[in-house]
Amino acid sequence: ERPHLTYTLGAEKSKVQDEEIDWEPTHTLTLDDHFEFSPRTRLSGNVSYKYADKYAEDEIALTCSAVLENEFSRTAQQSLRVSKQPAGTFGSTEKTDVTSVDYAFRKDDLFIYNLNFTFNASYKHNRPMGEEAGEVENITRVSPELSWNRAVSRKINRTLSYLYRWEHSNLESENLTEHRVTLSYTYTF
Repeated sequence: ERPHLTYTLGAEKSKVQDEEIDWEPTHTLTLDDHFEFSPRTRLSGNVSYKYADKYAEDEIALTCSAVLENEFSRTAQQSLRVSKQPAGTFGSTEKTDVTSVDYAFRKDDLFIYNLNFTFNASYKHNRPMGEEAGEVENITRVSPELSWNRAVSRKINRTLSYLYRWEHSNLESENLTEHRVTLSYTYTF
């Protein structure tokens, strides 16, 4: 029953240096497990290995991750995710060793009903491998968002949201910033 082991057989069509590879089988082996510290706190782990018979340069990959989730209340949750995609491990053809840490916080009904706040922050460490490896890149991202959902009628919902996104890379001279305001209407049949 635990841990949970999954084998997936699929088919994939890809292109490698102007040469198109027809449908080729891909194999994915995934191992999942979780541990609940309390009804509101859970630790999950995942290891996934993907292999393709005739593969492009980055089609054999090993990915490991762990997620710690905590539910403060009915309307507030947070999670911390750590993942690693090592290059060269178990025959991985990945060109970059990637380590990332992601934090997410969500609060529903912030001050008024249907006013939701989310905050996401991440740090990614990309270390290129091989003889022609470039510089190590560290990327930091922060993106808070505020959205308000309201029923206009029985079948139409309106959502007004504001998203701020900031990104810093040690390889870039300027930070990337984005301010996005979105108004959307959803009709439910």
